Amino acid sequence: MLYASSQRIGCFIETLPRLRPDGELFAELGEIEGEDDFNPPGVVPLAWLEPRLMGRAQAHGRFADVCDEEWTQRLRASIAPDCVGDAEFIRSVTLGTDRRLTQLISAIVYASTPQYAGIRYPSRYDHPANIENWALFEPFSISDTENEPISPQDPDLLRALEFFNLQML
Repeated sequence: MLYASSQRIGCFIETLPRLRPDGELFAELGEIEGEDDFNPPGVVPLAWLEPRLMGRAQAHGRFADVCDEEWTQRLRASIAPDCVGDAEFIRSVTLGTDRRLTQLISAIVYASTPQYAGIRYPSRYDHPANIENWALFEPFSISDTENEPISPQDPDLLRALEFFNLQML
């Protein structure tokens, strides 16, 4: 799978949450003896940017919008025992709360006829940009690709850091 977002900020919104402070984890790390080489809570090190690029591409093919009415009904018919209601189903897709369920949904879409190039789904984060995400099945077809290093001053990066109350040092 190749994961993408229609909005630049979406790439950051979907990637940065793992760097949010976890109070319990930091309390446990604080009990470890020895030199502290760990990043402070809520800090994204500048080095995080080094291996990453921001890209743009045009994806080709037909995509299943797994949260629209047609797909919701189609998928619910296939996985009814795994979901209590449509709200739970959509929450599972958008929040990724049940990895087994999201993998099952992906497998159903992948095996469906007509064939789909991937899945369109909304972001799990309630961000004002109403972020639209994509999961492209391999082998995926993309063109018009561009990429560039990410600047620490990138406005979308700064907005995403603010959204999660993170800072870059």
